Amino acid sequence: MPVGQCPAPPAARTYGGVSIDPVSRKYGAAWNYSDGESAKYASEKICVQKSNSNRCISHWASYYYTAVAISSDDKVTKFGSADSYDSAWKNAIAACQKAGGYECEVVLMTSSTSKPDEKRWGSLSYNIKTGKWGKSWNHYTRREAVAASEKSCGSPECASLGFQSTYAVMAMSPGKELIVGLSNKNMKDAGKDAIKRCKKEFKVKTCEIVLEGMAEGEVK
Repeated sequence: MPVGQCPAPPAARTYGGVSIDPVSRKYGAAWNYSDGESAKYASEKICVQKSNSNRCISHWASYYYTAVAISSDDKVTKFGSADSYDSAWKNAIAACQKAGGYECEVVLMTSSTSKPDEKRWGSLSYNIKTGKWGKSWNHYTRREAVAASEKSCGSPECASLGFQSTYAVMAMSPGKELIVGLSNKNMKDAGKDAIKRCKKEFKVKTCEIVLEGMAEGEVK
């Protein structure tokens, strides 16, 4: 090292905390804290106030992302932390499944440096015989979303798919086979994905879009 130069100081570590009531899905989150326990306490305080319960389960981490996975019966709640979004997601699902969770789903993605991102479910249902359809959005679980869209579709013959991606498009082949395309960017990309997958999967030259939906809101 040249004379007169000092090593650069290590980057300051930041901590995030998250606390969630698995039954109501009310939660609290804190970020940009200098220690983990303080972040955890802050998030827990918010969760207790929002849920008005003592069911809040809390966690803190210094990794950039922390995902929260909950089983569909609300009995298992686990956290997964990592410096990449996908790894945190996978870690949370794996921890939930390892603990015996049934149909584990990521419900919340938090960060040690920014506000959390709620993950909601949407669903598309379509009856190839009648052309009737149903869709749902803004549900906490896949099961709830699918049940809502099937009810709207109005028949047990409706084909359904639940999704967490922001946009979803259902396409149909000339033989009336259905497939769904997904995108987190925009509906146009989801449509392109649906048509591409439809042609490839069913080995046809043309497919038509029959239904569009969003996980967190109604298509305008």
